Amino acid sequence: MRSINRKSGVEGPEHDPYGYTERTMYVEAKKITLHEGLSTWVEATEYGSPLFNTTREITFSDSIYVFEHITGLTVKQFDKAYERVHGVPKDFRCRQCKALLQTAGGHVGEEIIYCEIHGLVWHEPVTLSMIE
Repeated sequence: MRSINRKSGVEGPEHDPYGYTERTMYVEAKKITLHEGLSTWVEATEYGSPLFNTTREITFSDSIYVFEHITGLTVKQFDKAYERVHGVPKDFRCRQCKALLQTAGGHVGEEIIYCEIHGLVWHEPVTLSMIE
């Protein structure tokens, strides 16, 4: 049986927090996790015992490649599958056309949420601790 999970949170010191996203695929007794945050790593376990962990051994793009190679899904495909299974919050839809909103990184500490159809920017949250 396969299942997927995605979670986001904050890591790092309280005075300078960083956001992170973890994507996890469960395949029978195996668990494969991609962690993207202050550092990026891939970890695989079987029955709770570690198979491997790429912490500090490979680059960001190599971590993404390893995760995609093992799971058979690109990060974009993983996110689409997760949203298809778990749904997308209503506030992630355009108020005018009801299309799914897209996200893009801007400057450091900035994430832009916009409608791909209208090109309208709906939200530009800024994390001041990342730019101070």
